[in-house]
Amino acid sequence: MSDAADDIPADDATDPKAPPARARRAFRLAVANLTFFLCFLLGLSLLGHLVRDRAVWLALLMDLPLLPIALAVLLLDLARRGRSIPRARFLVTVVALAAAVWSLRTMTGHGADVRHSPAPPLNIVQWNTQWGGPGGDPTWALTADAIAAQAPDIVVLNEAPTGPALDQLCRRLGRTWTIAWRENAPGSPYWYRIAVASRWRVVLEREVSVPNGAAIAVLIEPPDAPPLRVLAVDGVSDPRVPRTPMLSAVLDYCRLQSHANRPIDVIAGDFNTVSTSVGFDHYERNYFRLASGRCTGWRGTFPSVLPLYDIDHIWLGPRLRPVSCRMLSSGSTDHRGQAAVVER
Repeated sequence: MSDAADDIPADDATDPKAPPARARRAFRLAVANLTFFLCFLLGLSLLGHLVRDRAVWLALLMDLPLLPIALAVLLLDLARRGRSIPRARFLVTVVALAAAVWSLRTMTGHGADVRHSPAPPLNIVQWNTQWGGPGGDPTWALTADAIAAQAPDIVVLNEAPTGPALDQLCRRLGRTWTIAWRENAPGSPYWYRIAVASRWRVVLEREVSVPNGAAIAVLIEPPDAPPLRVLAVDGVSDPRVPRTPMLSAVLDYCRLQSHANRPIDVIAGDFNTVSTSVGFDHYERNYFRLASGRCTGWRGTFPSVLPLYDIDHIWLGPRLRPVSCRMLSSGSTDHRGQAAVVER
């Protein structure tokens, strides 16, 4: 006569720890797969940041957030005691640590510079205000408060709110404030509204045609200083669209204006392009400087809750020098703004 217990395999019947052992093996396999996946992402992100956006697919790789990927790989490899790659202990840790340090260095500013010019500084604010915020007037008031707190001289807005809200902002900033703005044509698949306001007279010189974006050129006329020319730029947000043609067209316009003795002093806006784009290399060669380079700390602008990307910029021409820059938040837009103190 046989017993039902005789049908149980001997090793499982005598080893009550078999299920936990299988769970441990499954957990180790899952950790190994996660490590491989993160290392693969780290390699792709490093490729994008090293080669940069010389092709659309490389630009997509630049959108992989290098710092959080590197930190995740670093922590996971340390937790595994450097066994992510057999026979090469802690190689992954070294690579991930180098990538994290590099990302931190490229995404943090050098701090404020000592101002030595006798002329009073300029305060320039640039912000993508997400059409004034999702909640209408109450949320736009938060952004307007943050802008007014900077006591700006010039304000450049992308995805600006409607005309009445802009007029209200000007009245709040001061009775002498004027504004110029342009928006997309009705029915256009690409939406934009670019505005430039100043405590001094603002004259819209022209709308500048650029591929994959829009731009307006304005003249600002301080009463006791030479006029300033500002080129406000907005780039499309589609990651499948190459950025280099837009960046090149903007710089070509600036060169033409310089040859005509009408140099552009400020290029500002939401470029939807990180500052390490190959297109920006030519800006530096033409003596434009990035205002956020004088930021103290992290200078990413998007998304505001975790600003991994610096896609909003203030580029200063040869006649201006960045002194300091700080990032702004209002909770009513998905971008951080920036307030640059500039020396003439």
